[in-house]
Amino acid sequence: MRATLQIAFNNLRCPETVKALIEEKVDRLERFHGRITACRIAVGLPNRRHRQGNQYVVRLGLTVPGGEIVVNREVLQHTHNGDVEAAIRDAFETARRQLDVRARRARR
Repeated sequence: MRATLQIAFNNLRCPETVKALIEEKVDRLERFHGRITACRIAVGLPNRRHRQGNQYVVRLGLTVPGGEIVVNREVLQHTHNGDVEAAIRDAFETARRQLDVRARRARR
């Protein structure tokens, strides 16, 4: 089943490669947990004036039967993995772990 996907970019111009990465990560999550009904992701720069550089903010919400999984990630731009793609990968990895925990609890 294909989950409904909503992507929003705030204060950020995003190339097609980032959109493709998000779609790839959603497809992988769907193969891992086939009962995802909706996926909402917002990627952005909340403020453009930080002393230490911009922060990328990724908010990911997955709707599954019995609830919702929400992941929030903030990554400073000047850190060693401070690109937007690293923030997206980190958010989806966290969501996968939360789906795994939910599935293990359901099996018990």
